[in-house]
Amino acid sequence: MVRVCVTEIECGMPAQCGTARLVAQTGRSFLDVAIFQCRTNDNIPAVSGSVCQLNGTWSSATPDCVQQTNFVTPEHPPLHAHH
Repeated sequence: MVRVCVTEIECGMPAQCGTARLVAQTGRSFLDVAIFQCRTNDNIPAVSGSVCQLNGTWSSATPDCVQQTNFVTPEHPPLHAHH
């Protein structure tokens, strides 16, 4: 039988490269989670969290917030439009 020593995996602080802000973090070690949030009226596309992985990196970069827009099409005119 082979004995394997496991040292603690440390990811450090998540990089703050995107436009979302870090709002919660369970820690900086393996399987810890970092949660990101945008300002009101902004959306985070797809991922809003990141997990510290076995290789010592976060599973995803800080997400970018995308400004919500109201799309106007001929089938969906603005609410104030008169017919």
